[in-house]
Amino acid sequence: MRCTRLMIVLSGALFLGGADAVQSGGGSQFLDPTLSGWEGLKEYWEYKGGAVVGSTPKGLKFNTFLCSRKKYGDFEMSFQIRLKDAAGNSGVQIRSKIINPKTYAVGGPQCDIGGGYWGSLYGEAFGGMMKQSPPDIVEKAVKPKDFNDYSIRCIGNHVTIKVNGQTTVDDDFPNMPKEGIIAFQLHQGGPMEVTFRKIRFKELQVAKKTPEKLPTPKETTPIAKKPPVTTPTQAAKAPAEKIPPPAPQPGTASSQQDTGEPEVYEMPRRGFLPRLFQRLRRN
Repeated sequence: MRCTRLMIVLSGALFLGGADAVQSGGGSQFLDPTLSGWEGLKEYWEYKGGAVVGSTPKGLKFNTFLCSRKKYGDFEMSFQIRLKDAAGNSGVQIRSKIINPKTYAVGGPQCDIGGGYWGSLYGEAFGGMMKQSPPDIVEKAVKPKDFNDYSIRCIGNHVTIKVNGQTTVDDDFPNMPKEGIIAFQLHQGGPMEVTFRKIRFKELQVAKKTPEKLPTPKETTPIAKKPPVTTPTQAAKAPAEKIPPPAPQPGTASSQQDTGEPEVYEMPRRGFLPRLFQRLRRN
């Protein structure tokens, strides 16, 4: 019984591993074996063991794309890409839109693949070349008939493209749309086959910088100063306060106005005659 259960678990694990569904950064499925979240001319596209393969055995007279139904803004994406026998041309559309639903033609920025365009940013029905990759870097980095590591990072209006670890585009583009679909390209022309494998996709939530606000000054009320507290020892050492003399009472000599003349003080006279004169004056 235990052996049977173990075989069931292993079988399930092998099935899931073979499917190799690609998860986006938000946890939702970016690619699945049925390509349920994608639209296009499905006769030219198939999902094989975790890889997306596009082929045109008889060639095409128009460009066509496998398009995501969901729109994306900021993201980073990596994959391995091969053009069989180095034939044909392909690319990955970013922040784009479908402009012809019959042929699934797409317009918008394209991370280019093929010929002398590897690693360039091209405007598919969007104004032409946006940024040409340096030819010397492309010549050294690209393996024309083998799988190449390709990465795309798009934040705001800044796009970075790398091919086999070499940066081919790293610049700002003012006309970059804010969001749009992801789409894989099959180019018009002769027969070709393109394979995208080991696809990894992650949506990015970039925090926007806001200007720092200065703190609002708080209103403060002046604090009343408390009178100094003196100890008994300090009070004893302090000089005595001068007490002003009492105000003169009305009717007293000191309350009279000063005339500026010196006061005359008469000494009492002694003897018989002076006393006699004083009595006479009183009478």
